[in-house]
Amino acid sequence: MLQVEPEAVHAAGSRDVGHPRIPQVEFHATGDLARAQLLQHPTATHPRHAIFSEIKVRRPPRPIATRERRCHNAPAESPALIEGARQEKKPEAPLARAAEFVRRGSQERACFAFAEVPQKATVARSGAVPCSRIAPRRSGDSPRSAAIRIDTRSGLIVKEFPVRYRVLVIGVGSIGERHLRCFQATGRADLALVEIRESVRRAVADRYGVQHAFADLDAALTQRPDVAVIATPAPLHVAVATRLVEAGVHVLIEKPLSVSPEGIGALRDAVRRRGVTAAVAYVYRCHPLLTAMRQAVRGGRIGRPVELVAVAGQHFPTYRPDYRQIYYADRATGGGAIQDALTHLVNAGEWLVGGIDRLVADAARQVLDGVNVEDTVHLLARHGQVMASYSLNQHQAPNEVTITVIGTSGTLRCELHHHRWRWIERPDEPWHDELIAPLDRDTLFIAQAHAFLDAVEGRTCVPCSLDEGIQTLQVNLAALASVQCGTWKTVEGFAPTA
Repeated sequence: MLQVEPEAVHAAGSRDVGHPRIPQVEFHATGDLARAQLLQHPTATHPRHAIFSEIKVRRPPRPIATRERRCHNAPAESPALIEGARQEKKPEAPLARAAEFVRRGSQERACFAFAEVPQKATVARSGAVPCSRIAPRRSGDSPRSAAIRIDTRSGLIVKEFPVRYRVLVIGVGSIGERHLRCFQATGRADLALVEIRESVRRAVADRYGVQHAFADLDAALTQRPDVAVIATPAPLHVAVATRLVEAGVHVLIEKPLSVSPEGIGALRDAVRRRGVTAAVAYVYRCHPLLTAMRQAVRGGRIGRPVELVAVAGQHFPTYRPDYRQIYYADRATGGGAIQDALTHLVNAGEWLVGGIDRLVADAARQVLDGVNVEDTVHLLARHGQVMASYSLNQHQAPNEVTITVIGTSGTLRCELHHHRWRWIERPDEPWHDELIAPLDRDTLFIAQAHAFLDAVEGRTCVPCSLDEGIQTLQVNLAALASVQCGTWKTVEGFAPTA
């Protein structure tokens, strides 16, 4: 058992389980950021990479109300994740949580169980329960299905899954290649790819040692993938996803979900009918700083949120020097600042304070040459009762993202470029900061890959569900329409994400 200082969480790999190849993990953090890092630290997101022993606070914790939460897309047989919830009104209050992590790994199978309660979890003992719906497969694939059992040492519910999945990446341009690389980095995927451009297909396959590289989707489906990452041009996302879902494949769809509402209803119906996992790749939701900030907002640290301000910019030609020749050059293929970049901020804002129901936008091409799409956008929005403003450009020198949430009793701010989030509650006090080390360029995508596979296994919800991706698509379309007519627009099919 590890004893944890009230102001710090200490997580270390257990040394007594006979897995010398699993490295020790150790880091320190405070408050909500500590919990976010525990759940999302890149070396601690999967049982094959970390083993945690019990974690408890040294001083007696306050009473914690327990509740049961079930993912909206989790199978009915799956046991819900049990969480302890405590309202932290003061950011400097001592950590008062007790958690138990049981993580084991092997070459054959992986086990995971988690409970966060005031005292050790008590679980009714029962026999193993088949749970193949967690990862639906076709006939003949029963060895890859999941099962639920009771761990005899801990008394916790444990779900067992195959360690590796057949993951198909469709489209390996810049973003598709990153998804392939990052799923490969999880150690949980056997990769295959689809790419119509022969030279790109061969180059990427050789670079990452991918044995199965296909020129079309029909040939790839003969290999019966478990999971597919859709990184085709945006207009093809929905049609490709629908076909894969009908084949029983779990899908992670690159943003934007689409450039029109066409086919969205059929895709959503297919996902529900087939019982597969579907998500949209809004990777900010895997950022530990935004995760900690969201926990503070939802925990009532700043009272009732009343305003959100998001400001971002970067020099796009530095990061995509070929921007004139790619999707970015045309709104019809998902280009322009609204669909390419602002959509990340909007989706993060909706995650923090709920869905947008109306907006007005102004956008123009101010600097970037060789294209006719907007590179600068200002958007005013209403997330229900929360007022919001978003400002973004793709031509400034500094690469920065700042998101501020103002509440009735305090202010929270996330500064991704400074690797910190901060808060202030009284006019006469300084900012309180929590920092993390700079993240590698692939860290969030690896975390997203782990999170998606965890959702496939029924451990947790996906970072951004299909319904939440549809909501943000409707915001994109309303913003483009507002730019054209210069008036406020209602977001059609408004579905709160709070």
